[in-house]
Amino acid sequence: MSEDADYAQGLINLAAVHADQGKFALALPHLHKALALHEKVSSAATGDVANALNNLAILHQSMGLYEEAERLYQRALAEGEKSLGPDHPHVAETLNNLASLASDRGKYEQALAFCRRALAVKEKTLGPNHADLADTINNLAIVHSIMGNFDEVETLLGRALTLWRDAFNKDHPSVGKGLNNVAALYLDLGRYEEALPLCREALANQEKALGPDHPEVALVLSNQGSLFNFLGRYAEAEPCYQRSLSIRKQSLGPVHPLTALSVLNLGDLYIHMGRLEEAESLLKKALALHEKACLNRHPNAALTLQKLAEVYEKQKRYEDAERLYREALAVQRGAFGNSHYRVADSLRGLGDICLAQDKAAEAESYLKDAVAIQEKTLPPDHPRKAQSYLSLARLSIRLQQFAEAKKFGCMALAIREKLFGPEHLFVAECRELLGLCVKR
Repeated sequence: MSEDADYAQGLINLAAVHADQGKFALALPHLHKALALHEKVSSAATGDVANALNNLAILHQSMGLYEEAERLYQRALAEGEKSLGPDHPHVAETLNNLASLASDRGKYEQALAFCRRALAVKEKTLGPNHADLADTINNLAIVHSIMGNFDEVETLLGRALTLWRDAFNKDHPSVGKGLNNVAALYLDLGRYEEALPLCREALANQEKALGPDHPEVALVLSNQGSLFNFLGRYAEAEPCYQRSLSIRKQSLGPVHPLTALSVLNLGDLYIHMGRLEEAESLLKKALALHEKACLNRHPNAALTLQKLAEVYEKQKRYEDAERLYREALAVQRGAFGNSHYRVADSLRGLGDICLAQDKAAEAESYLKDAVAIQEKTLPPDHPRKAQSYLSLARLSIRLQQFAEAKKFGCMALAIREKLFGPEHLFVAECRELLGLCVKR
């Protein structure tokens, strides 16, 4: 290896140190210089140029610069396939990174295709039990989870975590990453009591391995905040969300898509806390950040629209709320098709807002469609189902169909008692509604 090639590798190593600390702006010039040196002196057969392009693309993805990251990954893929062949582990790593990028951009079918191709290459060249498979298996699981294919997710995440645990000690950040992803799955499935200890273990791991201000720590804090939010433990959720937002602003910048997600999370929490003016301001800011990142058709943008619609609904701005719910529904359908649980969320919101405007027939249609999707896509005791059953109970009361209202109210009560215990405020909401089911 020439001195220039040695120097280029040193620059890549230095950039990796900065990137691991979340200091992306410091890493960027080192990677550009390393790429220029490898293009000048490295033989094509070494794959050094492809590796330098891949590293530069990873950094751009971490910075939220998705279009430039994709251009660099595609160059890295073409260079790697040309110099190393299509079945080389380095090519598989670029495919894995393309899958991660596609997922970040809301292109989930594309992400699945890249993941499967990367995993096939890695299993062929490295064997089924190599630690380098774990990241691809993990990415495949995350995409399946986002798409609502929950049956495969827990097995995949367990396999990835086992590979990391076999390869590293318990304090390695990859182990913490695996724990956090299992916790996130349990969060999606409504298995909150199982998620909480995993979140705490993941947070301790990541803070010890990476320091308190790393973006991976912010990710765990975001999940832990969501867990407390869903449990109704709002005072505990707020500092998690606030700290996650602070870390992301500092390490990723104020306009990064993950910063927008933290702003959205805090806005959602303030809806639940009744702080509607603060919630509205934050959600409008999150929408502007999605727009700036060219992610206004991303599912997170749809979720922001839905949450802003909730604010308007509580403020009795029903026409504005309905417009936003319809926009959110269009985005969710564009991302997931017609039968995804997130589409059901938008349909339920539309049903609620139609009921608030005395449009009972429309409300019934939307709510029944939402429940039909949830019955097909979610586990039997999922909290989203309880919310939809409550909406149907309210509709039935409005229509003076008290037996139906009691049926749906009891279904919601059974789920919430199982999830939260008999004394929880969410259970009290069900009991209060059931009290209205007595025909007067």
